[in-house]
Amino acid sequence: MFFPFDIERDDGVQDRQRFSVLVWSVMACCIGVHLILFVVQPESVRIDTFYRLGACRFRFAWWSPLTCVLVHGSWMHLLGNMYFLWLYGPPLEKRVGSLGFSVLFLSGAFVSVGAHVLTVSPLFADEPAIGASGAISTLLGAFLVLWPTARLRCLLFPLVSLRPIMVQAPAYIVLGVWLAAQLVYTLKLVGDVAGVAFWAHVAGFAWGAALAHVMQM
Repeated sequence: MFFPFDIERDDGVQDRQRFSVLVWSVMACCIGVHLILFVVQPESVRIDTFYRLGACRFRFAWWSPLTCVLVHGSWMHLLGNMYFLWLYGPPLEKRVGSLGFSVLFLSGAFVSVGAHVLTVSPLFADEPAIGASGAISTLLGAFLVLWPTARLRCLLFPLVSLRPIMVQAPAYIVLGVWLAAQLVYTLKLVGDVAGVAFWAHVAGFAWGAALAHVMQM
């Protein structure tokens, strides 16, 4: 298992902007909403908000992909998504600009949520899909296309030891392993993991890779 924590780019491409304003704005909004729901509001209001802002097949609204990215089901859910956004988001926004980043993130939210709504089991069709992981998966797909050989410093957790090893690996290895894991769970090759929208991750990743190809033309 790879746990990336730093990125080295050596492509020499000039960034369009110096600061990643949108990345930090999205993170602030997600953290703010989470604090309100889990610290200020009672559980009944929190659950009601999940259904109001989340994306359900039977109560789908056109704005659901935009609102569901702001809501997370737990602290670990929030921290995991914000970590990936913090790691991969800034170089992307600096490279493609705030407008390009907006296109990636927002369209990725619609594509990933759409994939989830179309593929979710009828048993879970009335449960709200929440979280920014689908939109963030779009950023991962775009990152792989724009920097396939970027060096990522990672902690590698071997299966035979609990002690992590620090390694460097190219983006195509790290993100390739991540995508392979999503496909394994999506196709249920190692069992089912309830409550995780793996099709949203796969669809978002593929959409981000396709958009990045277009942006490079």
